[in-house]
Amino acid sequence: PPPATPATTATATAASCASTREHTDLDGAVVQDGYGPRGLSLPPDECRAACGRTRGCNVWVSCADAKACGQQCWLKWVEVPSTAPLRGEGAHVPWSAGTCEKDKPGSVPLPSAEQLEA
Repeated sequence: PPPATPATTATATAASCASTREHTDLDGAVVQDGYGPRGLSLPPDECRAACGRTRGCNVWVSCADAKACGQQCWLKWVEVPSTAPLRGEGAHVPWSAGTCEKDKPGSVPLPSAEQLEA
């Protein structure tokens, strides 16, 4: 059977996912990928909102350059969102990224192992 989709929650506020860094790609464990038949295809603002609604997501990355990578939206998780590992940065990077201050160790509930390994 296909993997379960991430559960959503309405606990995140817009302020918890307020930042967007253009020309930036952040790393993290994939909660929902942005490629393939089940991948998300959303512009940056919608990708950020999807992360805010998705349990286990605290890092999002979205590509708005159709020639480079379409509108892929990757939802990810890291232990400390404010220090998410940088994969790339600069004018040559077609991604926009951001973090959400939620779903961190010590917060309730933590993302499940299935969500982090999906």
